[in-house]
This record gives sequence, C-alpha cells and structure tokens, in this order.
Amino acid sequence: MDQTELMPRKQYLFVAIAKHLFYHERYGLVRVWDPIHLKQAPSYGLQPFLLYAVVVEHLPIRWISLTPKDQPRPLMDVLCEAWREGFGLRGCPDVLIVNRHIAKASPKLAENLAKIGVTLKVADGHDRKPPRLMGVAQGVIFELFWNKKKKEGNLEEALTILQELSRQHHQNSCQPLRGYLSMQQTDKLQHWLELPKREVPPWTSEGMDWEGGKWLQSWEQSIPPIHEHFFKKDLNESFYTLVGGSKAEDERRMAVEDVQDRQDAVARLSKLVASCSHYRLVVLAQHVGCTKQQLEWFFSDQFPLDLKSRQNLIDLFKIVFNPETGCLELSGPYFLEPINGAAFKEIAEFFVTEYDGKAFECLPQEGETDATWRYYLLKNKKSILMMVRADRQKFNTKRLPRILADFIGERQVPKFFYDDLVQTCARACLDPESNTREVLQFEKRHKAYLKSIRL
Repeated sequence: MDQTELMPRKQYLFVAIAKHLFYHERYGLVRVWDPIHLKQAPSYGLQPFLLYAVVVEHLPIRWISLTPKDQPRPLMDVLCEAWREGFGLRGCPDVLIVNRHIAKASPKLAENLAKIGVTLKVADGHDRKPPRLMGVAQGVIFELFWNKKKKEGNLEEALTILQELSRQHHQNSCQPLRGYLSMQQTDKLQHWLELPKREVPPWTSEGMDWEGGKWLQSWEQSIPPIHEHFFKKDLNESFYTLVGGSKAEDERRMAVEDVQDRQDAVARLSKLVASCSHYRLVVLAQHVGCTKQQLEWFFSDQFPLDLKSRQNLIDLFKIVFNPETGCLELSGPYFLEPINGAAFKEIAEFFVTEYDGKAFECLPQEGETDATWRYYLLKNKKSILMMVRADRQKFNTKRLPRILADFIGERQVPKFFYDDLVQTCARACLDPESNTREVLQFEKRHKAYLKSIRL
C-alpha cells in the first residue's frame, strides 16, 4: 500500500458570506473589487451569496459552491455533494476540520459525520491556517470572472453560471500548474489524485442543520470605513464591477491620464519616505489632516484619502510629476534614517540613478565623532539629495554602505560643518515639516563648502 494511503485524509470546511461577489437584478453577477459593508449592499441593489468551500489539507484542491444568503443549504448536503461530484476530493475524508463558529452553529455536525465514517475536528483558535485558507477561497471569486461566459441574467441563471464556473475551478485546482507548485507539492498532488475514491454513503438531511450569525461576515473587521462606490463595466468582458471612489472622479482620472489622481503612486512614494522617518505615524497623520488608521489604510491601498490630505502628503514629501516619464517621483531633499532597509535602499538607488548622487560618511577633521550616530550625505554636484543619520550599534562601517547606493567612502569635514550637521539632523526629526526645511537651510549655510567636496 502506498505510504500516502496510510496517512489520514484531512479536509477543511469553510462557510462565509462572499465579500467579492453579489447579485444585481439588472447587472447580474457583480464582482466587488473594493469590499463593502453588508449594510451598504441594499443601497447598491446587491444581494449577497453564501460561500461554501471544501479544501484538501496541504494541497490547492478546492470545491466551491455558492447560494443566495437567504437560501442556505444544510452543511451535510453541501459536503456530500462535494465528496460525490468533486473528483479531486477523492470522496469522504477521515477527518473534517472546521472552525469553532461552524462547530457551535451546527451542534449535530459531529454526530452526523460520524454516521458516514468521518471524524470532526475543531481547529485551534490560534491556528492561522484556517483564516488564510478562507481568504484564498474568497479570492477564488476573481478567478471565476476570468471565464468569458456572460454574467448577466436572472438569479436562477446566475446560480447555474456559478455552478458551472465553480466546477471548472475545481478541475483547475487539481492541475499542477507550472510555476505555481514546487516539485514536492506537485508530487503530493499527484499522489493524492492517485488515491482510490471513496464512496459517499447515502444521506438525507432532515431540515437545516446549522444557524448563521455575525461570524459569517467577520471579514468586515478588516475593511476600511464606508466610502463611496460605483458600478463600472469591464471594457473587454460582459460583467460589472463595484469599485471604490466616485464615478465622476474616475472619469476625470481617465481623462487627465492618471497624473495627480494616481493614489497608488502617492501612497507608495510617501510610504517609502515615512518608513524611513524618525517621527511616529500618528504625528504624520496630524500634519496631513487625517487619522493614523486612515493613513495606514491609504499606504496599504485600502482607503482613498481626500484630495486635501493627499495634496498635503504630496507637498510634504516633495512628490512631483515628471513629464518625461509621465510618472510621479520623489524630488527631496530628505533627512532619513535607515529604519526600513528595503525602503531606504529604494530611495537611495533612485537618487543615485536619476540624479547621479554619491554617498559618503562625514567625519570631523578634529574632535570626537558622535558616540551614538553616524552621519552621511548623498549629493550630486548641484545639491544635497539625502541627509542620513544611522545608529552606530545597528549600522557598522560595512553594513550601511551595502544599502546606501554608490557609497564612495569617508570624507573628513571641518568641525563646524560636522557639528552643524549633527544639530541639523536633531532638528529635522522633530516633526514632518522640519525635515526638508532643515536640509535646505543647512545646504544654504554651507553652499560654498558643499560645492568644494569632490565626488
């Protein structure tokens, strides 16, 4: 007997309200790109679906089924259908794993499963695997929309379409797609599919065997506050998508060719600078004119800042539009600390590449160096691009140059210049507005000497 057959077959069952799929009487099946709170759904004429997912442990094989939220199915019916029709599930498992919400909502599930030879196991609340797998199942909705099949029609037609698309997804999940699975995972998948398919004993449900609750929409806790959405028809497909923002703003953004309304670019660039700045995020949010939570959501591309707050970020972090590239980019100068190595390296490499910058460490010609910090300048022949302060305990003479692009070594500088550099950095980290201002004033005070430094 194959060793894989000796191991117990384990599968997961998940139930939740689908957060990316709704039904609309006029538009049919609607994909929701930016999730909405369920209490918003009626205002857009949207009806939610229940998402059921049966997933094989350690494998990408999934069986997905959907029903209208107000037409739930008994869990045993969902499971038996999946085990009979989903050839990749290979029939009944030895163990079915559910979360504590399903176990509580269906107190007789363990007893019913035992009648067909399946053991119920309740996942540990600290186990992060079930929420992650449920998130993957929620994301399957986007894959269903890749199919060219028309998505419009009445609810009955929509359910038929969903059934066809779900079965196609199951077939796809059983294929070892090149580039998505490692050799080891491909072998596991092949071994699993070679297992004999177990017969599913006959089962007849006697009414509904579970009760819903707020746990079905627990994903609402991770989405931003309510904001405006609008319907947008895909140019190449026959379906509608509900996206965040206003239709007028979207049309304006399309007409103006994505310059100042490129929120993703503003979010990415400002996040780079903010992650290398000394002050806390809550202080930055106060200066911008929003809350810390809104700023975090904006940085993670989950929440559109209002125009005023976004413009404040653009002005504060010196983000400018480059007509040659058609992109937004950083202009500086900045006072930064390598708190986030990856972000710091990206900023430094940009200034080296685009502005021909060179980096060097400043050491006083006489007197003691600062016992706590190392000080660096990244500049070109015209101006300072970055003023950098790095903790001596975290960044030795070898580590920082590896992430500070085009490092040319140490430079002995006059004591008055070094002392002023130390004091300037101390002032620049007090608040966001002091950052660029202090660097510019320092450059103005030492303009002649800075020009004399050979790069």
